[in-house]
Amino acid sequence: MNEYTPPLTPPRTDSPSPPSTDLGSPPVECQTRSTRGRIRSVLMRAGTSRGLFFRLEDLPLDRAEWREVILGAMGSPDPYLRQLDGLGGGQSTSSKVAVVSRSTLPGVDVDYLFVQVPVDGDELDFGGNCGNMASGVGPFAVDEGLVNVKTGLRYETTVRIRNVNTNRIIHSTFLVEDGVPVEDGNMHLDGVSSPGSPIKLDFVDPSGSMTGKLLPTGTPLEQIQIGPVGAERAYSISCVDAANPFVFVLASELGLTGSETVGQLAAEVTSTLLEIRARVAVRMGLAKSYDQAVLVGGTPKIAIVGPPCDYVTSSGRNVVESEIDVWVRPFSMGRPHPSIQMTGAVCVGAASSIPGSMVNLIVRASQMAKAKTEREAVVIGHASGTMATQGDAEVTSQGEVVVRSGSVYRTARRLMEGTVLYLAKNGSSHFQGIETIDTSIGASIGATMSPDGSRSASPVNARRRKACQYCFKRKIKCDMLEPSCTNCLEHRKECIPSASGRPRPTHSRIDHLEEENQRLRSFLFRVSSLPPESSAQALERWARLGEVQVEKNVEVMDDGGLEAAITNDLLPGTAERSTPIRPAFTVHGLSLDRNSRYAAHGPTSALFDNLDERDFGSYEPSAGGTVSEKELGEQATSKCAEERHMEVINAVSGRLDFDGVSPDLAMHLLALHWNRQHFAFLISYRPLFTRDMACGGPYFSKLLLNAIFFSVAKFSARPEVYDDPLDQNTAGRRFLRRVKELLGEALDQSTIPTIQAMLLLSSSLFALGHQSAAWLYNGIAREMILDLGLNYDCLPRAGIEGGLKAEEIEIRRRIVWAAFIYDKIISLYQGRPVSFDEDRMHVPHRFLDRYEEQELWTPFAYASHLHYPGRPARAICTFTALCSLSVIMGRIITQIYADKALPDRPAELLRRLSASLDKWKEALPPDIAINPNLQDGAAPPPHVMSLHLVYYTVATLLHRPFVEWGHHRHADPGVVEMCWARCEEAARGATALLSWYRETFTLARAPYLISYTTFVAATIHVRIAAQRGSSSEAARSLGVCLEALEENAATNTGVRKMFSTISGLMGKLGVVLPSRSEPPGAASTDVMLSDGLDLSAIIRSFGGDLPNVDFSDLSAFTVPLGPTEPHQDNLYGFLGLS
Repeated sequence: MNEYTPPLTPPRTDSPSPPSTDLGSPPVECQTRSTRGRIRSVLMRAGTSRGLFFRLEDLPLDRAEWREVILGAMGSPDPYLRQLDGLGGGQSTSSKVAVVSRSTLPGVDVDYLFVQVPVDGDELDFGGNCGNMASGVGPFAVDEGLVNVKTGLRYETTVRIRNVNTNRIIHSTFLVEDGVPVEDGNMHLDGVSSPGSPIKLDFVDPSGSMTGKLLPTGTPLEQIQIGPVGAERAYSISCVDAANPFVFVLASELGLTGSETVGQLAAEVTSTLLEIRARVAVRMGLAKSYDQAVLVGGTPKIAIVGPPCDYVTSSGRNVVESEIDVWVRPFSMGRPHPSIQMTGAVCVGAASSIPGSMVNLIVRASQMAKAKTEREAVVIGHASGTMATQGDAEVTSQGEVVVRSGSVYRTARRLMEGTVLYLAKNGSSHFQGIETIDTSIGASIGATMSPDGSRSASPVNARRRKACQYCFKRKIKCDMLEPSCTNCLEHRKECIPSASGRPRPTHSRIDHLEEENQRLRSFLFRVSSLPPESSAQALERWARLGEVQVEKNVEVMDDGGLEAAITNDLLPGTAERSTPIRPAFTVHGLSLDRNSRYAAHGPTSALFDNLDERDFGSYEPSAGGTVSEKELGEQATSKCAEERHMEVINAVSGRLDFDGVSPDLAMHLLALHWNRQHFAFLISYRPLFTRDMACGGPYFSKLLLNAIFFSVAKFSARPEVYDDPLDQNTAGRRFLRRVKELLGEALDQSTIPTIQAMLLLSSSLFALGHQSAAWLYNGIAREMILDLGLNYDCLPRAGIEGGLKAEEIEIRRRIVWAAFIYDKIISLYQGRPVSFDEDRMHVPHRFLDRYEEQELWTPFAYASHLHYPGRPARAICTFTALCSLSVIMGRIITQIYADKALPDRPAELLRRLSASLDKWKEALPPDIAINPNLQDGAAPPPHVMSLHLVYYTVATLLHRPFVEWGHHRHADPGVVEMCWARCEEAARGATALLSWYRETFTLARAPYLISYTTFVAATIHVRIAAQRGSSSEAARSLGVCLEALEENAATNTGVRKMFSTISGLMGKLGVVLPSRSEPPGAASTDVMLSDGLDLSAIIRSFGGDLPNVDFSDLSAFTVPLGPTEPHQDNLYGFLGLS
C-alpha cells in the first residue's frame, strides 16, 4: 500500500496580518453571515484533466481550513452536478486540485499534492496520484518561479517532482523559451481539441510495484498451457511489473487481427484471458491459488499486444499502421479498457526496453521498419487513439535488466491566472483578502461598536436569545445570525428565534412532575413484563382513563422475556435445562381453533374459523407426560445424522430435485453453501431441506433452492455461474431471474422455505448494494414469521399424536433467531429503527440439534483449504452466542441510536448495557473463546472469528457515542475517558483478529460484517494515530485496516465508501501512515488513554463543541436521546449518508 504523507509546511514563519480598517486598526472580530474569500490560483488543462493549481503558501497554514477554501473555489458540493458556483467542470476529470511548493528534500525541486474534489460531495480525497495533473506541475512551477530556468534560450528543462500522495518521484521534461514553458506544438492528445508541446513524464524506478521484481516469473518471455486435459493450447506471454503488474498476450495466438472493436474483444477472448490471468497470477506470486486469483480480478492486469495495424477508434477516427509502434488492448477487472491506463502505458514503455520481452520484440521490429531509433518514444495504439510512452532500461553486469524509469507524454496549457473568489460561510479570516458580505454586527450579537472600534455591552443583551428554535431543538450550537443562522441556512430551514424570558417553573410544579415521572416509569416497567394481551389492556386503560395500575393477578411471562437471555440461563455455555415444557395451549399470543390447531390469529379475527392451511400441528390439550429439551435434543441430533446419510443415497440415486440445474453444478453450489455461507446465521436447515428435496416435502421449494444458488454463486470459480465471466457482479444472475419467476406464487402463502429464501436474498442483495430490495425482502420474511406465529415457541407434549417433531421445532427456532439477528444488522447499516422488536420474541435461543457442533470443518470454499488442518465447527454454541449478542445490539440501537427518547439516564444506560456485554463475554464456552493476542495453533473457523468481530463492533457502538459531543451531551471526563479506553481496547482486539483471519482465510469475498468491523476499528485508530504519530501501533493498525478495506473495495460499493471515509478522515486529522503496514502487536511505545492522549482533541475530531455544563455529576445530567446531525464517520446508518 502506498505511503500517504500530507503536504510539507510552507516555507514561511510569519502569518499574514489581518486587514486593516479605515481607522488603521484591525477589524473587530464579529459574527458574519458569509465572507468573500480571495485566493491566488491558476486554472490549467493538464493532460486530459483540468483543475486549479495552488501554491502551498497561498493556502491557510491550518490544514483543516483547506476544505472550505477548495470546495468553495471549485463550487462543491453541487447537487445539480454542474459546479456553477465555482471553477469546477461538473465531472471528476475537471474537478481536481494540485498544491505545489518548493521541496526541502535533496534531489527534488517541488512537492506536488493531488486533491480529488467531489462534484456533489464535501469530503476531499487525498488518496492517490493523478498522472494527468502531474503533467501540469512542471510548467506551473516554472511560471511561478519555484524552479529557476534560463532566459533568452529555447531548450528542454527537467523539473523533479515528488508526488506527496504516493511518495514517488516523477521527472517532467518540456520545452521552455525565454524562461516560459512552450505550450504550442504538434503533439495531438486524444481527447484534447488542439495540439500542444509534448511534456515527458518519467516515473522513476517503477519496477516491482507489487511483486518486488521487474520480471516476477524470472524470464521476459514464456509459454502457458491453457485448456482441458489432452487438448491444451500454448500461449506466449510476458509478465512485467512496472507501475502495475501486467501480463501481455500475443494477439495472433488469440486469433485477432487488430481490427476488432472493444465489444468484439469482450465476446471473443474474455474467457481465455480470464483463464490465463488467473493461472499467471499464481506464477507471479500475486495469488496463492487459482481460486483466489479468480476472485481477486484486479491484479495482475492483462493486455493483448500485437504489431501495428490499421483500425478505427471508438470515436470513429482512422488510425493507420504507420502512426503506431505497438497495438495494445488492455483489460481491467475482466473488461476491455476503453483506452489504456496511465500505469499501463508506463508498463508498456518499460516492457519495450526489456530485451526479449514480447513488447520489446514487436516495438523493435516496428521501429526498424520505420528507421526509428530505440531511444525514440514508443507510440501505443489503443481503442480510443494513440499515446506515446518510453522505458529507460539497462542490463547490469550480472545480466539483470533494470528499468530506471517509465515514461508517457502529455500536453498542458495555462488557461487562467488570478484570484479565485469564494464564499466562506463561517466568517473566519485565515489569510489576506477577506471582504465581509452581509455582516450583522450590532443587534445580532447584542453588542455595539464604540468610535475607537472596541466592543461595549448593549443594554438589551442581558437576556438575549441563545439559539433559534431549530438549533435549540437539536441541541446544536447556533451562531444567532440574522435574518438566518448558518445551520438553518445550510439545512434550508426557516430561522425562527426562540422565545425569551420564559418563566422558570415553581418548586411545587417541579415536585409534581418528578412524582408523575416516577409513577410512569414504574408503570412502564411493570407493563414490559406482561404478556402482550395484558400489556395492551393496561395501556388502553391508561389511554382512556389515565390509570397507571397493573392488575396484581396478571400472569407475568416467564419464558418470553429476553432479559434472561443476557443475565441468566439463556447465556451461551450454560447447562441445558431439562425442566418440563409448558403445555402448548398456554403459549401467549397463539390460539387454538375448534380443531385444536395453532393459529397466530385470536378468536376475534374473521380468519379464526378458516385456518386449515396452517400446518402448526394438532395439539390436544389432553393429559399426558411432558418432554424434556434433553430428550428433544437427542431426537433432533439423531434425525440429523440419519438424514445426512440419506442425502448421499438420494444424490447418488438421482432423487434430488435441482430445478433443471446440472447435478454436478448443483452439488458444487450446495457444498459451497453448507461450508461457507450456512454457518453465518443458520438460516437453512440441512436435514429437512435435503430430505424434502428428494420427496417434495414442505421444507423444500425451488424458490429456496435457487435463492441458495444465487447467494453462493459469488464464491464459485466456475464460469457457468456468471452471465459475464469477467464481471463478478453477474454471479448467479441466472438463478436470481429464476427466483423472480417463482416469487409471485410463493408470496400468496406464508411458508418456512419462502421465509428462508427471503432472508438469503436480503443478505446477498445487500452485499451487492441493493439496499432497498434487501430491506423489502427482509420485511417480507419478518411479516411471514409473524403471520405463522413462529415468534412463539410451539413445543410438543409427550404422547400427543400429530404434534411437531423435534427437528420441526429446531427449524422454527433457527429461522426466527436468524431473522432477529439479521434485522439488527440491516437496521444498523441503514440507520433505521429495529423492526423485529425484542418484545415480539417468545422463543428461547436453545437449540436441539447438536450434530454440527462437533462436525469437522475444513475451509474447502476458501483459498486456504490446502493448508488448514480442520477444526470442530462449534456451529451451535457460536450461533447461540450470536443470538445473545444480537439482543444487546438491538438494545443499543434502540436505546442509544434510534429515533426514541427513553426515560433512562445516560449513566445508568451505559452501566446496564456495558454490564450485559461483559457478562456475555464471560459466559462464552471455552471452545469458542478467543484471545486475539495469543494466536497459538490453528485459527478457529471463520464464523467463530466473525462472532468476536461482532462483539468488538458492538463494544464500540456502545461506548463511542458517550465520547461524541453531538449525541450524549454528558460531560463527565472520567466516564468519557473510560468509554474511549473501551473503544481503543475493542479496536486493538478487532484489528489483531482481523489480521489472523486475513492470514488464514484471506479477505477475498469476506462477509460485509467483517468489513464494517474493520471500518469501525479504523475510526478509532485514526484518532489515536493523529496524536501518537506514524511509528505508533495505532498507525500500523490503521494501515492494516486500510489494506483490508482496499482488498474488498473492488467488488463492494459500501466498502469503497468506508475506505474513502477513513482516507478523508486521515487528511482531516493529518495522519501519516508508515511506509508499510506491520501486524499490530509489534514493539511500540503506545500507552493507554490515561497516559498520553488529549481527550478534548479526540472529542473535537467528531465535530462537536464542548457544552457549558457541570462536569461533576453525570447521573444528574440527562438529555433527550435520538439521532443527531451525521458526521464524517457515522456508525449508525452509515450507508444512508450521502
